[in-house]
Amino acid sequence: PLYNETPEDVALIARWDAKRRAQTLQLAVQFVRVSTAAKIVRLENCNLQGSTHDREDLIEQEVIRLVKKFGFGSGKDARYTSEVSLARNRFEDAFAKKIIEGAHWERAAHPDKENLPRLLLDLRGNRIRNPSRIIADLREGHSAAGPVHVATVDDPEEEQKKAIVVVNFGSQDGPRASSLARAREVPKPKPAAPAAAS
Repeated sequence: PLYNETPEDVALIARWDAKRRAQTLQLAVQFVRVSTAAKIVRLENCNLQGSTHDREDLIEQEVIRLVKKFGFGSGKDARYTSEVSLARNRFEDAFAKKIIEGAHWERAAHPDKENLPRLLLDLRGNRIRNPSRIIADLREGHSAAGPVHVATVDDPEEEQKKAIVVVNFGSQDGPRASSLARAREVPKPKPAAPAAAS
């Protein structure tokens, strides 16, 4: 699996720069973008992180590319992902807002206004502190180009149908908490049966 973590070995850290860390993600995103069939992308528990929308951060830029138009088509032939899961990573509020915003405006520009492409975005288990504030800001037009048509999986079905982007924020315990929870679920080995007396 794609796992973007700085190595603990001191001898390897010197070679683990930002470009090297982004290489595996760049390859994965490029594969998706040139594929003719990729609609669902899951980059879960990959230790990816984003706290702003830093144009110098290669990892943030690649994640943004995942929710934008891709392939060689244009106009009504343009292609988009329909589902992207970034669950159990380390994304924070400001960057989560940018992902939603980017996905919305790419799809809102599609020429077929009666059948705009939609996106289900899974952001469970990240470090997003105030999902309701993100949704409210986007709906109220606190974005680069006006109101964003976004809903969450907890909203009524009618509201989800009107949205271009539907987000699952779920629990925001972060990847470490999820790992600890899974570790606690591992059953303890049963003690060995006493040896029979001879």
